[in-house]
Amino acid sequence: MGALSAPCLAQLPVYNDHAKEFATITDGIKSVPRVGAPGNVIAGGPDSFCIVAGAVGRVLVPVVAAARSGRGLVLAFGHSSYLEKPAVSQADVLRLIRNAIVFTKLQQRETRVAVYRSPALASLLSEEGVLVKEESRTYAKISI
Repeated sequence: MGALSAPCLAQLPVYNDHAKEFATITDGIKSVPRVGAPGNVIAGGPDSFCIVAGAVGRVLVPVVAAARSGRGLVLAFGHSSYLEKPAVSQADVLRLIRNAIVFTKLQQRETRVAVYRSPALASLLSEEGVLVKEESRTYAKISI
């Protein structure tokens, strides 16, 4: 498998079931930087969809994906550097995360965010008034 090129907003099919989520989460996003050596994430199943894709040769693979989980939303990144400084502080990366939170707030009154092993992201979200639960255990069942 070749190297992943600079990621772009998903050019993979977004099915009608997720068009609203995709539009809300990507609103105002112009680009997402390539950080580290991002791997692909699996966006399989009826409740998941690709947000950001990167090219490996001529094939696009998801590097950021989202999935509905009950009344909530899971946002998965293909590299932890997206959730650390300086990348998480860049306008479009932070906006992507904010947009996902806004989308979740549209579905329920109170939004709480579980952050897995990313103190920088937890700190940024807390500063913005988001209820954050930090989780550092591998394979933990996260309940917020």
